[in-house]
Parts: sequence; C-alpha cells; structure tokens
Amino acid sequence: MKNRKLLLLALLTLCIGVKAQTSVPALITSNQVWDISGSPYIIGQNTFIDTGISVIVKPGVEIKATGLYKIDINGEFQAVGKWDSIITINKVELNFSQKSKDYNKSTGRGAYFNYCNIIGNGSGSKAITVTTTSLKVDHCIFSGSYMAVYLVSAYPYDTIVTDITNSKFSGDQFGYGSPISGNIIESKLTVTNCLFANAYSIYTYGNITFKNNTFYKLNKIDASYLFGKNEISCNRFLNMGDGIKINVGNYNSKGSVIYTNNTMDSFNSNSGSPMFTLARPSSSSPKFGKVEISNNNFLTNLGKGFKVTIASSNQSPTKTDTADFKSNYWGSGNPTIIADYIKDYNDDINIYGRVDFTGYKNAPITGCSYNTECAKANFIYTQKDSVLTFKDSSYGSKPHKVRWVFGDGNQNDSNRKTIVHSYDHPGVYMACLYVSDTNNNLCDSMCRIVIIKSKSKCQASWYFAVDTNDASYVYIVNTSKGINSKTKYYWTFGDGAGSSATNPSHTYSSSGKYQLCLTIFDTMAGCYSTFCDSVDIVLNGMKLLVVNEVDLVGIKTPGFLSSITLFPNPTAGNIKLSINTLRSNDLVVEIFNSEGRVVNSGLYTCVAGENEFGFDLSGFENGLYCINIRSGSYSKTMKLVLRK
Repeated sequence: MKNRKLLLLALLTLCIGVKAQTSVPALITSNQVWDISGSPYIIGQNTFIDTGISVIVKPGVEIKATGLYKIDINGEFQAVGKWDSIITINKVELNFSQKSKDYNKSTGRGAYFNYCNIIGNGSGSKAITVTTTSLKVDHCIFSGSYMAVYLVSAYPYDTIVTDITNSKFSGDQFGYGSPISGNIIESKLTVTNCLFANAYSIYTYGNITFKNNTFYKLNKIDASYLFGKNEISCNRFLNMGDGIKINVGNYNSKGSVIYTNNTMDSFNSNSGSPMFTLARPSSSSPKFGKVEISNNNFLTNLGKGFKVTIASSNQSPTKTDTADFKSNYWGSGNPTIIADYIKDYNDDINIYGRVDFTGYKNAPITGCSYNTECAKANFIYTQKDSVLTFKDSSYGSKPHKVRWVFGDGNQNDSNRKTIVHSYDHPGVYMACLYVSDTNNNLCDSMCRIVIIKSKSKCQASWYFAVDTNDASYVYIVNTSKGINSKTKYYWTFGDGAGSSATNPSHTYSSSGKYQLCLTIFDTMAGCYSTFCDSVDIVLNGMKLLVVNEVDLVGIKTPGFLSSITLFPNPTAGNIKLSINTLRSNDLVVEIFNSEGRVVNSGLYTCVAGENEFGFDLSGFENGLYCINIRSGSYSKTMKLVLRK
C-alpha cells in the first residue's frame, strides 16, 4: 500500500466524494455516449458538435443548462429514452444545421428523440430548431418553449421529413407561442396521435399530414404554400380562437388537400373570425377542385363569425370555382341555416369560390378514434417502514391508464390506481407514475423521492481521493458506519468486476467514469446498506485502493485536544469552530473548496480550555468544502456543506 502520509496530503486538497455529473465542453470533436453514470450533463456555455461527430444520449439521462445556452449540431445527436427511463432536456436549445445527420428509419440513427421530457427556456425560446434535417420525435413532452419544433428553410431548398408521433405540446409560461412552426416549403411534416394545448398557433408549410390529434385552446392553425397530397383527418379542434386557415397558394402550383372526419367545436373568437377559412390568394393558384372538405363536424361557434369563409379575391366577378364541402354535419339539417353559416361567392361576387355543401348530414359524424386529452399526472403515498401505498391522484376530464415504476427495478402495469409496494433494502429511490390515454399514448409523468431507512444503524459510505504524489493511484476511503467484525462487504467497480474483500484493490484498463458501489450487510444484526457514486479514472491502467478512514495517520484527536466541533453544518455562510484544548497551542486552519483551492486560512492561538473562532463563507458558491486543522505533526480534515 502507498505511504499513508501521501494519502493524507491528497485529502487536504480533495476530501469529498465526486458528484455524478459531467460538464459538457464547448467543442465536441469525438464520438460520445451520454449515459446515466455521468448524469446530469451540464451545459455551461454554447456547445458545438463537429461535422461527422455523434452524441448518443441514453435512457434516464438529464441534460441541463446553467444559462441561455444552446447546442449547435453539425453531426449526429439523438436522445432515445424508455417509457420507464425518460430523458430530460432542461432549458437547452438544440439547433440542427444543414450538415446534421438526418434521421434514418431503417437504422434508427440520426436526429431522433424518443421518450424525452423537453423543457424550454420561457418566452421567446426554441427547443428544437431544424434546418433541412429530417427529424423523428416520438412519445415526448414539450413545455415552456415559445417554439417547440421550429423548421427553418435554407437555400437551396432541401426536401426534409419531420415525423412527430404520440407527443404532447404546450406553449411557454404565458400559454403563448407556436409548438410547431416553420417556413420550409419543400418539407414533409407528419403529425399523428399528438396533443397540443394552451398555446397560440401552429404554422405549417409544404406537404403536411395531420391525423388523430387533439388541438385544445390554441388561437389558430395556418397551413400555407402546400404541395403534394396533404391530409388533415380525424383531428379534434376544441376551444380555438381565430380558427383554422388552409391556404392553397401552392408552391409550383402543385398539390391537393383532403380535410376529412375532423371535429370543430366551441370556437370562441370574439373578433368575428370564422371557424374555418379556405384561401386561394391569386389567379395563378390552383383551383378549388384540388380541395375536398368532407365528413367533418362544424359544431358550436361561440364567436360572432361564420363557420366557413372563402377568403379569395375575385378578379373577374363573372367567374368562380366550386369548393367541395359535401357530406359535412353543420349543426343543422336546414339548408337555409347552413347557407347562413357560410360566406362565399353567393354572398359577395368579389369573393372567388362557391361552397357546395350538398349531401349534408343530419347528425354528428363518428368513426375516428381520437387521441383524447388525458390526465395530468399526480400521485400521493403513505409509508410505514419499507411498505408504501401509492395512490393515483391524476386529474383530467378523460379516462387514463397508469403505470408505476418504483425505482428499485420493479414496476407495475396492472393499471391499478392504488397499489402497495414493499422495498427490500434501505436506500433512496425515485418512484414514478406514467399516465397514458386509452390508446396507450404517453401524456404525462411525475416522480417523487422515496427514502427507505435501515432498521439497523449501519450505513455504507465512502469518498473518492487522489494521490497528489502519484497520478497512477486513486483511493476510496471507506467511511461506513455501524460496522463490526461480522460485517460483510461487496464492492462493484462499474466495469463488470467486483470484490468481497474489506479493502480490495482494482485496476481499470481504460479511462472514463465508472459507477462504484459498496454494499455492507450483517444478517445477524439485520443490517443492509448500499452506497453508489461515480469515480473519474483519468488514465488507462489506473489503480484503485480501498482504505479505511480510521486508519489514516493523524485522524484521531491528539492528547492536547479534548474536542473539535464545527457548527452549524450545513451553514448559510457563517460558521464557528469550537476547539477545547488542554494547553495553549498554535493551530493552522485552512478552508478548501472542491477543486482543492484555499479560500480562507489563518494562524490561531488557543488557550487552555474552550476556544471559538468564526468564519464567513457567505461570499462563496454553494457546495462542499473542507476545513483542515494542523498543529505540528497533527492534521485533521472535516467536511462542511455551504447551502445559502
């Protein structure tokens, strides 16, 4: 074993365990996999992923920014979680460029987001910006962004594919913004089984397919410059403001629109806007023969406007075209009343376009399985020792299904709203509830911390230290409590190896972050405790040694000291060091931050008896600090938590 004095020198500059987190550099020039062992990944500045470089984000990872920062992507970026291990992207803007890797359906590679919770940066912010990059989004939740998915054109125009399924969108913190917006003319946008709520608008260009979605409390939807075969079917538009506008001023004068089996209800505009507007802005635009508006439900308009308006200027009042609005339900079976719901050429010859509403239905049209708005996730629990009773308290107007994940490797898919679960071992667990609609589309999730305390007094713990005199060694200092001669140990080193020795050694073949776990147990005393954290191995072949804190030289209080007390701990800034000494003595006191830098120091003279010294750390950042007290050959290091 290395000389213990060398280890003590290391402890003076690094006396705390390394928290499992990773600071992302400004420039990423090598392929990376971000997994749970390095989470959270901290974006502390604008970051650039170089051309051809791949960053793959694994399930359960959290990515968060410390300010208004973004990741510019010239290579590949994808975040693929699981329903029980969702990826969180918190206040980070993701910008895909013309050089970004497109999503490839056959390989699953490229710009792909699956089971992600994407939180925006508030008013004016964007979550995902796409410049001619094909994108796939599935089972994601977007909130807090002014624009969740923003499609941007670039010259020359590229045809890109954006496929969004089974996801939920809301606006910024003010209920404003455009969940989907863009100006890419040569784009193919497909949106299915999604929920859009409490936002302002959706702007779409190019070729669109909207199927089986719910739009709730948006102001308007504007689809312009369409080309190809466009389909808007089996959607619900509820409590809209200015309504829906289809503009068939098609790029290259190509395209058709099929708008069928949609339900529009309780539109609430006070501005006189119609529920539905069909526009043909110029004489060069295609005729309305390319548009079919059929088998829809035009229900309640709470505003003062028409249900349908043709918004096209007629340059030649003797000519017009007929728009196909056959076989719809208008809320009435009286053709005179239906005609009053419509503003077209029949009302004003300066409007280009006449509505043919023949074949109208006398009852609401059914047949689509709508993606219903499901509940907002919420739950409570009661606890008795290690047995917890979980109760679903999610709220919403539509039926929902629940899925429980308890954080200990167990889950329950029985859709039971109240469930009892027993944890086998003490520890800190993340219990989560996932809410889906009746079609099994994920709508929301919520997690709570569960703490299971050991019935015995044993507690596994360790911290990570380095040898400042030999960079090829690192140390794990075992600080476990409640142990005795019968306590058993089991170490796992995060690379597939393990040991049942009390003080094992282990060599890592390659550098990286590893999840190291210690489990202690005593079956006779009923003791079982596990502690895990990450260790940073910076060199290939680096050797790890496990030592006990009580074996460190100088750790015990020498004969001239009766006691040393540090309080309060944690502290908001002001701390006091109380030292009871048997004789006068000079002490050197130094305070180190987590990077090993001295932030406060002094020489103090103690008289026999009680001595008290004060320190002010209120000007320093929150975190863990070390206080080292030295006198001659004696040295003691104590931990301090600063939490303002």
